[in-house]
Amino acid sequence: MSLEGLLFTLILAAAVLFIIAAPLLIRRRAQDAPGTTPGDLQRERLQAYYDRALSNLRDLDEDFALGKIEPALYEQDRAVWVERGVQALKALDLLASLHGAGDGSSGDGDLDQAIEAAVKAAQRTKLNASREA
Repeated sequence: MSLEGLLFTLILAAAVLFIIAAPLLIRRRAQDAPGTTPGDLQRERLQAYYDRALSNLRDLDEDFALGKIEPALYEQDRAVWVERGVQALKALDLLASLHGAGDGSSGDGDLDQAIEAAVKAAQRTKLNASREA
């Protein structure tokens, strides 16, 4: 093999190794960034779990509306996913209170209570309507 061929092969191999290793090095730096604390990562995971619970509830409601699920199974599965969503929200609230929300949500207690009262009233109305049907 000629000297030029050997030099070209070494340059090509170095370029391929750099292309393969660059995403791994960038990802490692992003994890070491000062803005990503364990609390932030935990909050992101809890938010993703809550979003998954909401998505599953929507899918479950759609399947029930289309008649794909028996009513007893629907009620049971829906109760499970609602409870999981509630637990995720409680964990998010606890995490925010421990680490400080920073978004001004601590002064919105009256608004939170009004929203919770409206949600409970809507749930009671829906429950009464389903019992009558």
